[in-house]
This record gives sequence, structure tokens and C-alpha cells, in this order.
Amino acid sequence: MYARARHNSDSGFTLVEVSIVLVVIALLIGSVLVAVNILQNARITSAITTLQSIQSAVSTYNQNYGAVPGDDAQAVARFGVTNNGGGNGIIGAATLSGTFNDTSAALTNGNGNAESRLVWSHLRAAGLIRGQGGDVTQPGNPFGGVFGIQNGAFSADGIGLGTNVVCVSNVPGAAAVIIDQREDDGIATTGNMRAGTVITGAASAYVDTSTYVLCTRAL
Repeated sequence: MYARARHNSDSGFTLVEVSIVLVVIALLIGSVLVAVNILQNARITSAITTLQSIQSAVSTYNQNYGAVPGDDAQAVARFGVTNNGGGNGIIGAATLSGTFNDTSAALTNGNGNAESRLVWSHLRAAGLIRGQGGDVTQPGNPFGGVFGIQNGAFSADGIGLGTNVVCVSNVPGAAAVIIDQREDDGIATTGNMRAGTVITGAASAYVDTSTYVLCTRAL
């Protein structure tokens, strides 16, 4: 009889033991969620800081040299880089063609798609961002996309052509909202910061399950 009682007491977990296991699981899940939130907040802060740094670099270049980086028609003489821009005051094509992340445009002198690559060469040659003067690579961003600069964004209802904009791509919807809230009005289709799923289309409202390109004035 004693042996049977002992066997029954060892056959399962007590309510106290089950409660302890559930508490441990809850703590682990909570820790993971906290870590994810911390990482997301760090990415958001990094993206905002970099956007502001690029705006400052473009403004400083313009003040120092009386030209827009990428569009600077005297960059070769000024820094010894490979190519000049066209000098018309805008970076990239005169139409909304999505040049900010273009990695293949031929590096030629004059206005056109190449200026969205040359902007990084000119800023680096001027010592305003890190890197060598010949490097035309767009800086990567914390969301796996790039930072880039071009002329206008998001069609007629967005940031108008003739306005140089700095953009950050591949931003998850939830993060995009927070960036817009911190920098502007939190609405994708209005204000000084606009967003869309593609830069060549109309600006579109934020959805958590989508990724966005966010753009704001570069100068």
C-alpha cells in the first residue's frame, strides 16, 4: 500500500511545479519581446540620426561651395574626383525615375541619373561623410535598405520635382510611422516627410505589413 501511494505521487507535476514552469516561460517570452523592441528602437534612432546627418552634410556642402553635391559642376577641379554634375541645382534626373538607389547608372559628367551616385563621391571628397572621394556607394541603413538622394518623390501628391530629397528605403510599416512621427506629422501622405511602397508612385498610408521608402527634403 505504501509503494502504491509513492508511485502515484511521482506520476505527474504538482500545481506549484506547473506554475513555476509557466512563469519561467512567460519571463522568457517577455525578455525576447523587450529585446526585439530595444533593437527596433535602436534602428529607428539610427535611421533618424543618419537622415539628419546627411541633411547637414548637404547643407554644409552647399554653403561652403555654392553648389549641390552630386550636381557640382566644379567637383573634379575642386576635389580631383572622376566626374562633375550638371550644375542645374537638382540631384538626379529631371523626371521622377527613382534614382536614389540606382547602382548602375553610368558615371558621366552632366545632369542625369548618375548624380544620385555622384552625390556620395562629392560628399566623401569634401570630408563631410566617411569614405573615399571616388566611392559612389549609397550608405546602407539599419533596415537592410539604403539612404539615397534624388529629385522629388511620390509623384504630384508628394515632394515636388525640383526639390532634392534624402530617402531611406526598406523601412517596415511600424518603424516608418514612428520615424515620421518623430520627424514630421506621422502621416505618410502629408507634411515634409512622405512615404510610399515605391518612390515612383503616389505616397500611401502606412500599413504594418508593408515596407516603405521615406523621403524628406535634403536641403
